[in-house]
Amino acid sequence: MFRRAALVVQTTVLFLVAIGCNSSGKQQTAGQTTAEQDFRELGLVYEYIAAEKSYPPRDLEDMRTRHSDALIMVIPKIESGDYVVFWGVGRITSGSDSETVLAYEKNAASAGGWVLLRSGTSKRVTAQEFAALRKAR
Repeated sequence: MFRRAALVVQTTVLFLVAIGCNSSGKQQTAGQTTAEQDFRELGLVYEYIAAEKSYPPRDLEDMRTRHSDALIMVIPKIESGDYVVFWGVGRITSGSDSETVLAYEKNAASAGGWVLLRSGTSKRVTAQEFAALRKAR
């Protein structure tokens, strides 16, 4: 079961990276992904972690050590500060905490941007919507 879940997550992530298309269907430059794709991939990794019944990444080094293959395009954006992650917080599928922000684009508070919720949902929000969302701790 574990190997099957790992294979499904890895295959999905690789497929998303390989197609290199944004939501409008325009071709991306080689080696680039959109924030939408990145947050979907990050959500899949957190789904895999939950299915594994493993602990969530404690910090960037922990994420890099355990999930670098699946997050090859995302980790550099976390390193650079383009994406902010609340470390040590996992995915949950129900309850009020499921609508809590797990990760977000650095400019989301001022200009809006993509967020990943603890439910695994990634969505684009305005700055006002971001301000109203609870942040993980």
